[in-house]
Formats: sequence, C-alpha cells, structure tokens
Amino acid sequence: IHQEDFAKPIRGHDLKAWVNIIYGCNEHCTYCVVPAVRGMEQSRPMENVLQECLELADQGYKEITLLGQNIDAYGRDMTPKRTFCDLLHYLNTNIPTKMRIRYVTSHPRYFSDRVIA
Repeated sequence: IHQEDFAKPIRGHDLKAWVNIIYGCNEHCTYCVVPAVRGMEQSRPMENVLQECLELADQGYKEITLLGQNIDAYGRDMTPKRTFCDLLHYLNTNIPTKMRIRYVTSHPRYFSDRVIA
C-alpha cells in the first residue's frame, strides 16, 4: 500500500514547480542519512503524479521538475513494477499542454538508455 502525502507543497515560483515522485531511498550509502531519516523507497502512483502535474498546468505552470532521492528507482517498489521511463512516457502522453518536464538526482547505476530514447 502506497501512502500519499496530501499536504500541499509551498510553491516559490509561479512558472516552475517541484513534484515529488518517490520518497526515501534503499541504497544505504555510508555517508548518507536519507534511508534512516526518510525511510525506504515509496513511489507515488503514476496517476497521482499526473494529477498534480495537470493541476499545475491548469494554474499556469510551464515547467515541472520531478524529484526523488534516487529518481531512477521509481516504481521498483510497485506491483506491477514500473520504471522511471514508464512515468516519463506516461506524463508526456497525458499532459496536454506544452510543459517542460525536468528531473534531478538520477543515479548512474539505474540510468537506462530508455530514458534518453
């Protein structure tokens, strides 16, 4: 069961917005406290991410940046499993406006050629 965070984020800009797609991390790097503080990876359902993006588009936002501690791990905790690439294609197909989609914190170990194809 995926718990959805319904708290409305504070937006510091009226054209650019940050959208969380995955919380936590499973990597346990020796220098990092994220797994201990934020817990294990929990991906948001694709439909919820899309809904947030559509609401932002309706409010006039032109750019979204997808966020996650390890964004390439998106969906590997879901049943059925999804991938970050699946999410990108889903958003690109279903966001009707010309909205720029960016992302941050990609991990080289999980980066796939499908993401740039």
